[in-house]
Amino acid sequence: MTKRAVTRHLDGVVPVVKPPGMTSFGVVRYLGRLWHAKQIGHTGTLDPQAAGLLLVCVGQATRLAEYFQNDRKAYVTELVLGVSTDTGDGSGRVVLQTDPEKAWPGVAALQAALEHFTGRVEQVPPAYSAVRVSGRHGYEWARAGVHVELPRRMVEIYRINYLHGPMAVQGRFSGWPGVVLRVECQAGTYIRSLCTDLGAYLGTGGHMGFLLRERVGAFSVGEAWTLEELRDLTAAGQAATAFLPLANALRGWPQVELPQEAARRLQYGVCPSPDEIPLANVPEGLLALTHQGELRAVARHEKGQIRLEKVMAASGQE
Repeated sequence: MTKRAVTRHLDGVVPVVKPPGMTSFGVVRYLGRLWHAKQIGHTGTLDPQAAGLLLVCVGQATRLAEYFQNDRKAYVTELVLGVSTDTGDGSGRVVLQTDPEKAWPGVAALQAALEHFTGRVEQVPPAYSAVRVSGRHGYEWARAGVHVELPRRMVEIYRINYLHGPMAVQGRFSGWPGVVLRVECQAGTYIRSLCTDLGAYLGTGGHMGFLLRERVGAFSVGEAWTLEELRDLTAAGQAATAFLPLANALRGWPQVELPQEAARRLQYGVCPSPDEIPLANVPEGLLALTHQGELRAVARHEKGQIRLEKVMAASGQE
C-alpha cells in the first residue's frame, strides 16, 4: 500500500505546535504534502516568530474552521520595556529607546497599566500585519516604505496576569528589563499592539519579545503535536492517532444524538423535526447533531426552531 493510500482518508482536527520562525501557512503546506491532503487549512494565523497552538483542519473539518476562528485565545508573552519598534516585536527598527536603568516602572505602575488595558480596548494593528488596506496587506505597504492608516478596532481583553519579572532580556536588547505576562483575549487581538500600547502608557516604550499561544477555545498547547511527532506517526502508518474526530473537535458544544431515521434523512438536507429533538432540553445557539458518535450536521437553535448550517457526509460517503 502506498503512503498516499494510507493517508487519503484522514479527516478531522489536529492540534499542532507551530515552531517559531515558520509561518502558519508553512505548517499547513508541510502537513498537506505529508498527508497528501487536498483539503487542509488552519483556524487562525500565528505570527511567524511566535510559537504555540495552531489548529489544523483536514478533509471535512475544513468546513468547521470558521467556528474555531472566533474562539477566545490565551497567550504567554514577554513584554520588553524601554524599546519600541516599528514592527511591535524584536525584529523591527527601533523608534523609541529609554535608558535600561530607567525602563522599569515598578510593580504598582505595571499592574495599573495591565488593569487599564483589561476589558474593551481600542487597538491599531501593527504596521506589519495581515490587515488589508486598499487591497494590500499592511506588511506589504510597510515593506514598500508606504505609511498607511490601519483601521482601529475594538477588542476584548478578558484578563492579563503578571507572571514573572523583571529580568534582563537576552539577545538583541540585552540588558533591558522584560516581564512575562499571560493574556486571555478575544480573537483578533494583536499582542504586539498590546505590548506597544503598554509601553506607551508606562512612558518607557515597549515591544513584544517571545509569544506562545497557549489556548484556542477548549484546546491547549499541552495536547498538541510537534511536526516531528506527526512526521514519525505518518511514517509508521499511525497518522490517524493525532486526528480528533469532528464530534470530539466540537468539545464544549451541546450535542444531540439523532435517531436512525433522522440521521438518514439528514443526508438529503432534511432537518430533524421537533419530535426527534426535544427542544425544551436544547439550549439556543450552535448545536452538533450526531449519530452513533459521528458528527452529521452543525445546526442553530433559535426561538424554538432548528436551522441546519452545515451537513456533513457520513462515513464512507466522502
